[in-house]
Amino acid sequence: MFYPGEVLIATFDVRLIILSIAIAIVGSCIALDIAEQIFIASGRARVWWLLGGATTLGISIWVMHFTAILSYKLPIRVDYNYTTVMISMVVAIVGSGIGFYLITRSSTVKWLMLFAGSIFIGGAVIGMHFTAMSALLVPVQQLHDLKLFILSGLVSIGISFAALSLTFYKQVRIPLNVQKVGSTLLMGVAICGMHYIAIAGVRFRAVDFLKMPKMPPVDNTPLVIAISIAALITLILAELSAFFGRRLSAEVAKTEVLRQSEEKLELLVKQRTAELEMALSAASSANEAKTQFLANMNHELRTPLNGIIGFSSILLEQTFGVLNEKQQQYINVIYECGYQQLNLINDLLDIAKIEAGKEELEIVTLSVEEICHICISVVSEEASKRGLQLLLDISPEITTCNADGRRLKQILLNLLSNALKFTESGSVTLKVDSEAGFIKFAVIDTGIGISQEEGEKLFELFQQFGSSFRKRQGTGLGLAVSRNLARLHGGDIILRSEVGRGSCFTLLLPL
Repeated sequence: MFYPGEVLIATFDVRLIILSIAIAIVGSCIALDIAEQIFIASGRARVWWLLGGATTLGISIWVMHFTAILSYKLPIRVDYNYTTVMISMVVAIVGSGIGFYLITRSSTVKWLMLFAGSIFIGGAVIGMHFTAMSALLVPVQQLHDLKLFILSGLVSIGISFAALSLTFYKQVRIPLNVQKVGSTLLMGVAICGMHYIAIAGVRFRAVDFLKMPKMPPVDNTPLVIAISIAALITLILAELSAFFGRRLSAEVAKTEVLRQSEEKLELLVKQRTAELEMALSAASSANEAKTQFLANMNHELRTPLNGIIGFSSILLEQTFGVLNEKQQQYINVIYECGYQQLNLINDLLDIAKIEAGKEELEIVTLSVEEICHICISVVSEEASKRGLQLLLDISPEITTCNADGRRLKQILLNLLSNALKFTESGSVTLKVDSEAGFIKFAVIDTGIGISQEEGEKLFELFQQFGSSFRKRQGTGLGLAVSRNLARLHGGDIILRSEVGRGSCFTLLLPL
């Protein structure tokens, strides 16, 4: 029996209080873990993670509250307005969703958005609590202590702000485990603290005379079923968040690594491309300058050299008078020097044309015997002066070849001239035969021979060999020009040599 104005004294079930706190902490851990995935996801996945986080936190708040309400036992019958009970759940979910949305809407978390999110999440806890309290159907009046009411709201919003800051404000440099545990406990304290402070400030006072000789049993089966379902949903969400969260994090990590690798590769490719373009531009400019220079020098140098060679040749013929021996010697030196300079210019121009890809061959069918005899006749006088035998050996089945006549003679004369220069005694032989689809023009001498090391560098530009024979060498261009011309024909020049026993330079031309 209760008299008007009498305050009802409630009792508490400690076991349910502990259970409610555990539900708040576990639910907070799961909800914050899900909410962290919102930043990683994009598109529809982002929306699903947002809904998952909001639903988990909202249900956790709701389950915690009604578990705590069941632990609060009044000495009268307590019924519930189940429509209002469900509305309280919606309030908790919607408030949590708005809070998470405000915090995660930008890729960079700002303090203002954290505070706004905290107001909505803390407000969700407050709104859910007082909506659920209004669902209580009891024949008494609820009275609330204003100071504790305000304190409960401040605790909910303030501690929520601290929990959300630990979770989302990554500028805070603390270990990940400490961050997880700290944010989970703080959010649990925010939820439980708000509820139990508010409960401590509520009083149930009888308005009318209540005669209750025997308290009828209270059927809380619907509420128990609702709480069980909500708890089950929370566990399912926990499992799903753990499973998909790990998969998403792993995939995102892989994607991020690939993205960073692609960005680095693209940057390196761009840098390298820019460097190559600059180098190509510089090389092109240098090549153009070289080509222009050689073209100018072709005219500027050939003209006086032709005059020097021509007039010295006329003087040597003694057309305008007899020359004494000393005069003949000097004019002959002038002639030979002029001719040597002209050959050097011709070699430089040939190299420039070949490197620029402007050398064009006039391939025709030539008589092998005729070409060989012409070349032999040109160098025969030099061979006689040096006391060397000059031999020609042409295989009977070789009669013609396809080549540029002028360039073929240039190659053969260069090989024959080199053989004569580096042969002290013995012979120089031009041997022609065929093998494996090629015509072989082999120039064989009994000269000083070439070592393997020198032979590898012999066809490079400006390379010379044999220090004791330095005075007999030219510019080091002849063999480089000859090999390039041979390769333009589709052939090559190969060397076989042995120091002290002679050398064999073989020109290969396709049949």
